[in-house]
Amino acid sequence: MMIVTTAIIRGEIAAASKKKGHAPWKPQDQPKRHAPERKYDFRGQSREGRGSSRFTPLIRTPKEILKAEAGKFKPPPPMVTPVEKRSSNKFCDFHNDKGHSTDECMQLKKQMEELVRLGKLSHLI
Repeated sequence: MMIVTTAIIRGEIAAASKKKGHAPWKPQDQPKRHAPERKYDFRGQSREGRGSSRFTPLIRTPKEILKAEAGKFKPPPPMVTPVEKRSSNKFCDFHNDKGHSTDECMQLKKQMEELVRLGKLSHLI
């Protein structure tokens, strides 16, 4: 909402300056913000903790861990991406299906993180 409001104000200032012959609006005219804005997702939660940084860093790749510790993982839920939209040149050993690589698999990463929290993969931290 602030972005739209700022755009409208900029447009009004530009139109007024053209009529009066003033210099165009410049970002320096606005007061600077000192604190960075936090972005929120659709649930109202901060997006800062998203992505690969929320997982515990391990000494092996997910593919290597899956191969060595296969018996510790539960079967994955089915992939939800439609078959037409999946990448045909990537294969996930965890899902045993095409669409993404084993190292990119979020379901595998989530299960690995859960096993780390339970102490079953603590030797790989």
